[in-house]
Amino acid sequence: MDKLKKAIKILAVLLIALIIFFKIEEIADCITSFKAKVFSVMENPENTENLSLTDVDFSVYTPLADEEGAWYCNNPIVAHAGGGYYGKTYTNCLEAMRLAVENGINVIEVDMVVTSDNQIILKHDWDEDEDGNDIVLSHKEFMSSAIERLYTPMDIYSLFELMNSYDELYIIVDVKAPLEVYELLAEAARDTDNLELMDRFIIQLYTRDSISQIKEIYPFPSLLYTLYVSGDRDFNAIAAFCLENDIHVITMPVGWAASYEDELKVFNEQNVHVYVHTVNDIQTVIDMNGRGISGFYSDWLRPEDLRKVGLLSD
Repeated sequence: MDKLKKAIKILAVLLIALIIFFKIEEIADCITSFKAKVFSVMENPENTENLSLTDVDFSVYTPLADEEGAWYCNNPIVAHAGGGYYGKTYTNCLEAMRLAVENGINVIEVDMVVTSDNQIILKHDWDEDEDGNDIVLSHKEFMSSAIERLYTPMDIYSLFELMNSYDELYIIVDVKAPLEVYELLAEAARDTDNLELMDRFIIQLYTRDSISQIKEIYPFPSLLYTLYVSGDRDFNAIAAFCLENDIHVITMPVGWAASYEDELKVFNEQNVHVYVHTVNDIQTVIDMNGRGISGFYSDWLRPEDLRKVGLLSD
């Protein structure tokens, strides 16, 4: 009898493990949605249901017109952190980015940090010591160590080389210290005669008031406004900001798009494209596309996956 009970327990554990394995993406999306709601409560504890939206007279504006050949017109998939590679995410490695391009992805989001000797490398964040302090490496230390002991690390110069190899490749820059990184990016492009590549860097604004500082560094032609850092959810004011500054794309957590469906309609009305992060299952893409969402940061999805469900034409 004891053996039977033990066997039943083992089978139950295996069954639960299988359910979690096959539903892990759905669970991840639920967690994202839950986190978005938690953040909403933390930032606006007295009003968790209704957003405080600025009253904007949109009749004085003209909806944005898509720029001919713009990156956001036919690129609904953005490879997140270089794209997933052999089960690994956030590698920002050369092999992952090459695979993304081979899979038909022309927009890759990369993470950038600055080394101890002021060089840009592609890394999500630094490891920490026992006291929680960043262990900041030199450029040589980082570039001489394989990612996950297997893959090729990237710096800004190897990223320039990759972009020169694929002339349709656009790079979305995600950084922790934007002004410092954008200054070094512009400087590296000038020093290596790669200023023409700046047209294919998509620079993220993390706050609305940072746009003037960014433009002082370099007249980057492609800007997008990402909301996850500031928690900005005044969607009417954000739409007006985009119209006034010719910003065609915003990004937000996928949970926000699920929570604020009606409030987000202002972006469709003003032809501001909304991308969400991070989505790894096709059903969420289908649902979000039905709500007017234009694009998806993803570790694993490819344009071919969208073609199979009729969301992208050849």
